[in-house]
Amino acid sequence: GRYYLQAPLVLRDAQADGTVNEVWSKGIDGRLRADCDRDVDRSRLAAIEEAGCFGHWSRSQLFVGPSESLSPIHYDQYDNIFMQVAGIKRFLLFDPRAAEGLYPFPVAHPYDEYAMIDLER
Repeated sequence: GRYYLQAPLVLRDAQADGTVNEVWSKGIDGRLRADCDRDVDRSRLAAIEEAGCFGHWSRSQLFVGPSESLSPIHYDQYDNIFMQVAGIKRFLLFDPRAAEGLYPFPVAHPYDEYAMIDLER
């Protein structure tokens, strides 16, 4: 059981008047949305955005998996803020200058955001 669910949660688009339009994924039920609205400290996120010069928070992804789930080595095209709801997660971060040694897939390959190296072997 090393597989996990990854699904879009919400997309956010900053408007010219300074407001933010949120579009929640259709598969997200009212209970999960209410939990997010109640438990996510938006003022804290705004402070992190400002301190990190990230710009506005534009999207959220939901990841759900059993213990011992493993993500392959990859890079993200967006800045990330990680929030753990339950359980634990460990990260192994690599210096971007080490990318060549991780054997990335070629540009334009379907897996070009991933490394060919498998740390479990």
